[in-house]
Amino acid sequence: MSLRAAFDVSKCSPHGITTVAGYIAPADQWKAVEERWNKQLGHAGLEAFHLAEIKRQYGTHWLDIVRPFAQIVRDVGLRSATAMLKDTDWAVADHDAAYRKICPHREHACLDLIFGVVADDVRLEFENQPVALVFDNDYGNHKAVVRVHSAWCQRTGHAGFNIYRKGEMAWDSVPLQCADMVAGLLRVNPFSHALLNDDLRSIDDNDPVAEVAHTTLSAGRGAMWSAPIAIKVEALLRRKGD
Repeated sequence: MSLRAAFDVSKCSPHGITTVAGYIAPADQWKAVEERWNKQLGHAGLEAFHLAEIKRQYGTHWLDIVRPFAQIVRDVGLRSATAMLKDTDWAVADHDAAYRKICPHREHACLDLIFGVVADDVRLEFENQPVALVFDNDYGNHKAVVRVHSAWCQRTGHAGFNIYRKGEMAWDSVPLQCADMVAGLLRVNPFSHALLNDDLRSIDDNDPVAEVAHTTLSAGRGAMWSAPIAIKVEALLRRKGD
């Protein structure tokens, strides 16, 4: 399939923000990214891009290493697809047994959100072309991804996607590194925390982390969930029903 997407999960313990994020693009765009990405890896002295390792290795200067990679995906025009939720709100929410069986952990809940984002983007931007989705090995096992995907298809009536796991596709290396970058940046982005906490007054427009994170999100769609957002959505739906 010419349309490809790759996704990674980023989370912290014991609480914070959990994200599932990545990019959707035709094969020719991924090829353009791969050429520039591998060249930048050599320039930075990296074998592969792993945001957590870069932050550990470079300390306060980690953004200087990440910024050129973020610019690559922006220059090529990859479309981001993102989902995030506030851990503490999700943990205390009243989830029934059927939901917990499908989404036992917060990364599965975020995974459930991402499928709707991908469906909308493929429909609106790519004329519903068949798309291959590859996921990193962060969900327990491949069966967990398939379980959440199948439940989402049953709930929405969507025909579903072609799902693959890391290592099953020859093209997955650089796309999953790109996904690692955007998922990790989205989780530490102060804008993410402000949005999920419904506290836009706390946003600093000059924050360097936000600047780099927004570079990776220059085009695309996303979904988010937290208690304040859920309350607002419920109120809107009630008003619409009236």
